[in-house]
Amino acid sequence: MRSKKLNTSDVYDVNKKTGALILGKNRLEEYATKYLSKHCLEALITPMPLPVEKILQNENLTVVEAKLSPTLDVFGCCLLLDGTVEIYNPDTYTYEENFYPEGTILIDPDYGLIYGEGAKRNTLMHEALHWEKDKKYFDIKALRESGDGEEFTPILGRQSETFLTPSSAQRKDNEVKWLEWQCHRLAPRVLMPLHTFKLKAMELIEDEENDIGSCDSLIDALSEFFIASRSAVKYRLLEVGLQKQIEDYADFEDVYSTTLLSDNREFAKLSEEEALLLLLNHPQIAAWIKSEDYVFVDGYFIRNSTKYLRRDASGMLRLNAYAKKNLEKCVLLIQDVTVKDYGGLQKDLTGTSYLLSSIGTNKRIKVFDPKYQERSKIESGDEKAYHNAINEILADTDNDCQLIKLISDPTLTLCNALRSIMNQKEWTSSLFLRKTNLYQELYTKIKNNRQNNMKKETLLAICVGLSLSYLVTSTLMEKAGFALNPYQPPDSVYIRILQRYPNLSIDDFNNLLQAAGITSLKTKSRS
Repeated sequence: MRSKKLNTSDVYDVNKKTGALILGKNRLEEYATKYLSKHCLEALITPMPLPVEKILQNENLTVVEAKLSPTLDVFGCCLLLDGTVEIYNPDTYTYEENFYPEGTILIDPDYGLIYGEGAKRNTLMHEALHWEKDKKYFDIKALRESGDGEEFTPILGRQSETFLTPSSAQRKDNEVKWLEWQCHRLAPRVLMPLHTFKLKAMELIEDEENDIGSCDSLIDALSEFFIASRSAVKYRLLEVGLQKQIEDYADFEDVYSTTLLSDNREFAKLSEEEALLLLLNHPQIAAWIKSEDYVFVDGYFIRNSTKYLRRDASGMLRLNAYAKKNLEKCVLLIQDVTVKDYGGLQKDLTGTSYLLSSIGTNKRIKVFDPKYQERSKIESGDEKAYHNAINEILADTDNDCQLIKLISDPTLTLCNALRSIMNQKEWTSSLFLRKTNLYQELYTKIKNNRQNNMKKETLLAICVGLSLSYLVTSTLMEKAGFALNPYQPPDSVYIRILQRYPNLSIDDFNNLLQAAGITSLKTKSRS
């Protein structure tokens, strides 16, 4: 008689060939208990904030602060073997390889500052768990590949993989992804053990002398006691089976309305004005867009690649058919959700970038959360698409280089350079008027080399009308004696729009400026 096949959620085993831990979701609490039995038995008996630093010290793990990405997507990693890690230099916008010995935990110094001490402790425990359960896997891997010349690559802890469930396909990369999935699920279970977390929660709920009063206050109290993030506490209350005990609080639905983000995978469209406000007011999404090279097209921030973009008859960028059917592979996930207003709402939105669409008890927000972003995927069979994309990128780069070479010619005046570019674009005086919102006399003066001194805003309007790239525009500005300041409005806003909104019409460019509270480039017509 055949034995009943074990459900994958109930598996707790080790891969005999690779040494990788195999752990189903129904066995996570068991592993967390086993870990604490070894490292801090007291935490299983008495509610307490886990002494994370002491555990790291006992395991001879060294914590080093290092910038691991420009976006805070990578929050930490643990060196299970000696190896190099790419460290991001925000001053040069480049990565530099640094060597670290095994037993080193790297953590981004800004992560705790932005997300709080609870999130930092979660990261440290996440990496300590890698050391505990995955060291053998990487030791075996190193022995097997010792003659292959491959260097050790540490597992990078990413926000964008917090809720990622890896594929069940039997591939090496999937095995590593499952090890990371385990740490994402185990860290809060270790920081807030099942039994003692419930004890503390019920103690607070049933304390009549100091009535906790609300679900929001309960979450705050537990977060402060266990030194854990509010988001981790919110999920933990449900995981340990306390929903019935807390759903009687008047604000229960309000507090848990933000968890809609984890259920909603619909891509909300943005207006050009909304997109610009996100860029200007929220550095985090701006960093993602810059580092991953997204542009704003048809209501979405989309990867700047001809795999996903096409040009229409007028030369404007549009999403192609493939992109429209596969938004999750090329577009930043901006979610449109309704949340309730409650005391801890701002705390629970920490680390996100959002726009408030309506005001009142029910708040409609469009929100970007790093935890729900898909990492870029290179799919099999896409070689042709990437080949075509790189050819177009090289063509665009070559065109820009030709224009920059032309503009930089010291024998040409500013008007000479502009006239040459306008001739290439086959501009007439009427087209000049329509494309720039400037005046006909200026067109004539440029053609006759009689307007080599013009205002920065006037020159910028011409560049926008000509659909010139930021690099070409900045070269023209330098020729005219101007320098765009990336850190000071209005220049910083000009630069953002030029970089992320390719081929905007002058009217759309001006609308964005007005939305940002900046004077438009439009010049009144002269008779």
